[in-house]
Amino acid sequence: MRSKRVLHGLLALVLSAVVLSACGSSGDSSANGRVFVAVYPAVSTTIDPDVYEGDPSRWFGFERGGMLFVYGDAADARSTDCGQLADQSTIAGELAESWYFDSARNGYEIVLRDMKSEHGNQLTTADIEYTFDRIEALKGNPASNLASVGLPANPIEVIDERTFLFKVDERSVIDLAPLTWESFAILDSVEVKKHASSSDPWSEEWLSKNTAGFGPWSVTEEDIDPGVQIKFNKNPNYTLPRGNVEAVIFKAVSDPGTRLQLVERGEAHYAARLSYDQMSRLADSQEVEVSACAAADRDVLGLNGDDPALSDPRVRRAISAAIDRETIVGASGPYRGLVEPAVNGVSSVFGVNDATSRYEFDLDQARDLLEQAGYGSGFDLEIAFSPARPGPESEQIALMLKNQLEEIGIRVTLRSIAASAEFQAAQVDGTIQAWVNVLPPAQPDVAFDGGLYYRTNGVQNFFRFGEEPIDSMLDDILVTDPGPERQRLVGELSDALTEYVPYAPIAEKQFFRVVSSHVSDLISRPNGEIYASNLNLK
Repeated sequence: MRSKRVLHGLLALVLSAVVLSACGSSGDSSANGRVFVAVYPAVSTTIDPDVYEGDPSRWFGFERGGMLFVYGDAADARSTDCGQLADQSTIAGELAESWYFDSARNGYEIVLRDMKSEHGNQLTTADIEYTFDRIEALKGNPASNLASVGLPANPIEVIDERTFLFKVDERSVIDLAPLTWESFAILDSVEVKKHASSSDPWSEEWLSKNTAGFGPWSVTEEDIDPGVQIKFNKNPNYTLPRGNVEAVIFKAVSDPGTRLQLVERGEAHYAARLSYDQMSRLADSQEVEVSACAAADRDVLGLNGDDPALSDPRVRRAISAAIDRETIVGASGPYRGLVEPAVNGVSSVFGVNDATSRYEFDLDQARDLLEQAGYGSGFDLEIAFSPARPGPESEQIALMLKNQLEEIGIRVTLRSIAASAEFQAAQVDGTIQAWVNVLPPAQPDVAFDGGLYYRTNGVQNFFRFGEEPIDSMLDDILVTDPGPERQRLVGELSDALTEYVPYAPIAEKQFFRVVSSHVSDLISRPNGEIYASNLNLK
């Protein structure tokens, strides 16, 4: 993998006060004008941490912060290494001050930092208990995440005002990993309860438009234009180290060309999800930097296992064997040579030295497998794609897949789904047959990746895939400490996935961030988000 590619961009950005004015937000000035503007394909329509709208929820939630743990030292966030993917050994406390595993009680005793919310209320274990009670009651995305890694539905046992036990059924390598995830932001229970009612006992309406937590930012209803723009204001009670950014604006700009133009014109500091063609053309500029950091993300062709043809692993293997990954990721393809082909069952960053099988391009084998499955004459396949995810390259990827799969008799039609929320809903509801997507595990561990995407009933297993041997392998990896034995198990899992093919991996990616040269102290964490609270504007 190219772990430290650094490119450079086109034009110098103007001072951030001018940036703010150019974005049409002149009324949002802060004390010193240091306002960081980021343009995304979409922004959230709700900011309730229990509601997951796909990438917009990730982008918002990680910036909001206020989780118990983070990857990298919260007191020295800039210590993270762009070229090395973080692992469980780098987990550090944000709201958690100290912790240890108590084998006698089968849980982690965690002590909270002395911190106050944006509303001035002291952080206590009552907030921890309330947050997890709410998660259990609403049974939304965070509850599913707990279940996907085998944790109890409500793992909290209060000891005193600052100390609690985080209980587990069986100790595993990734017990604390979910607590770094954006949907586990700790709520200020004192403030949230003020907005509850008999018809809305968990204040869902109020939390859809307001934050009440302990992170670096505060958002109120006046700061949100749902789906269009969100403004983050500095939380004066956040005492952990931070940069000099006083406020952040997330703007939804669906067209990647327009996002690039905003950066070029000095109207944004950061542009997400630009095309690889755009980034490759920024190589010789001196004023905008495109950094590439290690990631576990992979672009895939999703396959709906409820479909009669796609439910047969021989058909899925045939589709995988018909994909010429080297051509798709090459310099003339949509990735412009900036990524690597995905040739193993699991991402190479998880360590696949012990794997013996690979996804090979073999048209003869693909045709034979279709014949064995009873589809020697091919079948009809609709591939959906969205410019929102994985990005503007989606259409070209889908077109190349169409051309390649037609070589083995599969009759492909393409369907464009422009809106991010609609694309996400189609996967959840199972209304699409196949689709181009990115799988971005927020936790840098193969057990979490598998539990999320291809364990039976995994929270984001939209492939309707489930095989007991795969589940058993994940169970073994989950409780095996890092070392040679775990790597052997990962190799076996990778080999098994090349046989079962829950989806067809295409490309192994890096985190590309297009930022102004006026931005410093960019950090790297395994979710790839920007963390503007840690940045400094020159």
